[in-house]
Amino acid sequence: MTLMEIRAITARTAPDGFDRLENPDHSFNVRPEMPSYFQALDRGRPVGSLSVFMPTADTAEISVCVRPSCRGQGIFRALLQEAVAVLRPVGCRRLLFPCQGDSGDGRAVATHWGLALDHSEYLMYYGGAHAAPRVSVSLRPAQQTDRSALEVLYSAAFPGDGGMAACCLQEGILCRVLERQGRLAGAACVNLRGEALSIFGVAVDPALQGQGLGGGLMAALLDGLAPLRGKRHVLLEVDGGNERARRLYASSCFTVRRLVEYYSLPLLQAAPSGA
Repeated sequence: MTLMEIRAITARTAPDGFDRLENPDHSFNVRPEMPSYFQALDRGRPVGSLSVFMPTADTAEISVCVRPSCRGQGIFRALLQEAVAVLRPVGCRRLLFPCQGDSGDGRAVATHWGLALDHSEYLMYYGGAHAAPRVSVSLRPAQQTDRSALEVLYSAAFPGDGGMAACCLQEGILCRVLERQGRLAGAACVNLRGEALSIFGVAVDPALQGQGLGGGLMAALLDGLAPLRGKRHVLLEVDGGNERARRLYASSCFTVRRLVEYYSLPLLQAAPSGA
């Protein structure tokens, strides 16, 4: 097949409904002016698409879809080359490819390319009701003046995962903080911009963990979301190895919807032959 065109589109200019992925939200891309979507066209007919989610400066999450009747014709590789040409100059050093945990085809592709399993995440959905927490807490809206304290909190709770505080204070993000003895002890955020309400950035100061504050934080956050929900789902993602967090969310009436595995590829190897 000869591809007539690969169209690059930024998150800012993408038409409504262009990105059909349930998650993630491309408004979190660190470079919103950079193309986030690539569409392959054959004589004007869409035959494949690639989506770039880049919430940090050095790693991009790549999701690709090619029409079943058009697979094996180099479309994936052509799309990936276009994305790499955009990502490499802005400092991206690693690609992550998500794969549904029950997808045999996805795992077979990862094995064929020699991709390494980087980590897995559970997507969890809220059931609509939660038990009373062991510890009741009050939350307040985060302010721009909380940014330094949020950076300290997230650095302690998630070492090496920078930039979270800036995400929390963006427009369209509901961020609530918990205080103890005059200092910030916990925080949680909700992205209000999507079709679902997506919770992220749930953290309690490691020095204060084990006191029931996490359960209280989640309960207060969910109670505050009740007037905003309407018919929207409430969801979150949790690292597959974080059993403590998964137990917290399960106790808050979240259930696992699916497991997603993320396979890593250094950017210098980002156009495997035969793709």
